[in-house]
Amino acid sequence: MRVLAGITAAGLAATLATGCGLATREFSESADLGPGVTTVRLAQDAGDVTIRVGATSSVRRTVHYLDEKPGATHRVEGDALILEGCGQNNCWIDYEVVVPQGYRLAGDVASGDVTVEEAESVDLRSSSGDVTVRGVSGAASVEANSGRVDLSDVGENASVLVQSGDVDLRGVAGDASVRSSSGTVTVTGVGGAVDVEATSGDVAIGVAEPVDVRAHATSGRVDVTVPRGRYRVSVEVGSGDIDCDVQHDAAATTAIDLSTSSGDVTVRYA
Repeated sequence: MRVLAGITAAGLAATLATGCGLATREFSESADLGPGVTTVRLAQDAGDVTIRVGATSSVRRTVHYLDEKPGATHRVEGDALILEGCGQNNCWIDYEVVVPQGYRLAGDVASGDVTVEEAESVDLRSSSGDVTVRGVSGAASVEANSGRVDLSDVGENASVLVQSGDVDLRGVAGDASVRSSSGTVTVTGVGGAVDVEATSGDVAIGVAEPVDVRAHATSGRVDVTVPRGRYRVSVEVGSGDIDCDVQHDAAATTAIDLSTSSGDVTVRYA
């Protein structure tokens, strides 16, 4: 374990929590990480996390607490920066991290928004809060219990699992997979196969090349746009209308497989 050097602290303050008369304290501090950080691991219980790229590595934390002032909550082990939570009630930490481009991100956030840019790979789980990921050169995987997921510009495969919240997935070079229990799903600019399952919410898919598209919805509208080409087309609707401009070709190697129990289905050429 490496002790972080160059720590500076500022801004110790107290504010009254509205409605309960409890004083919440706050302080911020920054640390230079030095060279060699290529991985960021999250074990955050509450607070926002923002990761961006820069020439040098650093971390800034803003700590909000009610009772006992927490000690160190981040450390470097080998090539990994580990970000942890307070480990106590009535406390949360906002992290701002700068690392060189091409880092790997993995871990869990219990509550708080996460914003990530220009990673090599992402494997993230969030219980509550929005997740925004931009510019992943490799694969990206995001699981969210409650919150919006915005994932864009992925160099390989992308997968998203959401219990409640909208999903916007765009600019994926590889395959794209989305599982959503509640919320709208939008998938655009995908170069590989698309596979979407949605329990409640509309689904909109647009692909850049003739690729396999599968979208099954329980309740919600399904709209699919594809480039011109040859497709095997299968559309099933329990309750709703079908508007399909794409001709079925039984000999085609590319398949469009769509279904919804309740909702309209539209399939058209771009």
